[in-house]
Amino acid sequence: FTIAVIAREDGSGTRDCFDTAMKTVNSSFTMKDDVATYNSTGGVTSAVNSTPGSIGYVNLNAVEHLSSGTKSISVDGITATADTVIDGSYEISRNLVLATNGEATGMTAFFLNWVLSEDGQEIVEEAGFVRIA
Repeated sequence: FTIAVIAREDGSGTRDCFDTAMKTVNSSFTMKDDVATYNSTGGVTSAVNSTPGSIGYVNLNAVEHLSSGTKSISVDGITATADTVIDGSYEISRNLVLATNGEATGMTAFFLNWVLSEDGQEIVEEAGFVRIA
């Protein structure tokens, strides 16, 4: 039985998150050259859905697009959900960081306040990210 490994392309944020998580367990981890790589989450999801014996990784939002025969994998008994990402019990996740050069003022401050508002956080969720707790 052969396992088909499906991954994001080198340089994608999702790939970076996965590689970083793997390196915390095994500092010498590197993705093998012979894995099938895709330049989108949709490509990975489609490949995993249609390839028997495959395994891949996608962002949390993509889990809902897995076909009925495809399952997400729990890590240490913890299923990936918005709640388990927020409370830190699902450990394979990363934060999105907004940064400014100095104190935010003007339109930058307006934008940051909007992103943190209820309206902004609803759009964050609609885009497939986990809202700030």
